[in-house]
Amino acid sequence: MMWAALLLLASSGLIGCPPSPAVEDPASGSATATHAGPAPVRSFSFATLDGGRVTDTMLRGRMTVIAMVAPFDSASQAQARFLRGLARRHKPRINAMLLMFDHPNNGPLVEIFADSVAVDFPVALADQATLAGQGPFVGLNVVPSVVILDRQSREVWRHHGLVDTKTLSEAVSREDSEWGGGR
Repeated sequence: MMWAALLLLASSGLIGCPPSPAVEDPASGSATATHAGPAPVRSFSFATLDGGRVTDTMLRGRMTVIAMVAPFDSASQAQARFLRGLARRHKPRINAMLLMFDHPNNGPLVEIFADSVAVDFPVALADQATLAGQGPFVGLNVVPSVVILDRQSREVWRHHGLVDTKTLSEAVSREDSEWGGGR
């Protein structure tokens, strides 16, 4: 019952940032992943659930996989679990982070979501610019979505919609070898 009420509130826009449909490839009709090439990401600093902050400079030195999720979205819960599996497989080679697309007043709901997926990496709250698709990941306000940053915190890959652990692992390996593996 609680989830139904949350979904109703989310879809009405009264809480958080309602999920947008995944970008579809006209040729295949499926959600797309793009190989963005090394594009600079605007500097960012997001508040984390534990009271700290996570910044782009803190993530430098390792490939970083960031999943944009919302606590009221079941696909986001699956995405968080896929990212948890990827992080366990590639630890300590990569950084992982959940970026929660929800209103800061919904902190308790975000905490319950993070506890339910049992992640051991940062869970941060998106700022207003990011929620509007104008933050460091311009145009990305779809949940779930994933971006991969290279070792210099440049965006090299993004996917709109749910992406499984196997696909994420392949993308990390490909991007790592293409944009700086072994450095």
